[in-house]
Amino acid sequence: MQFEQLLAAHPTLPSFAAPNGVKIPAAWLVERCGWKGRRHGNVGVHQQQALVLVHFADDGVSSSAGAELLDLATQIQADVLRQFGIALELEPTVYGDNVV
Repeated sequence: MQFEQLLAAHPTLPSFAAPNGVKIPAAWLVERCGWKGRRHGNVGVHQQQALVLVHFADDGVSSSAGAELLDLATQIQADVLRQFGIALELEPTVYGDNVV
């Protein structure tokens, strides 16, 4: 039901059959929310790759770089959920200070 509503609202919506339903490319969702190429402080989304988050600090990676990137990812997830009703999962999985 949700997919049909999204497809009606967005006729060019790309999708792929999946064992549990339909997959919609996260990059398409992120780009439609206006994040591709957008900068937020020292971090942002790559201009050509909507799923690549970038740290822009000229003085090297600061101790807060990881937190800034996670905050950006959280903002993107919230926008996608608000606009499309789809909850994106964070990849890679983050545990404390370690990325897996």
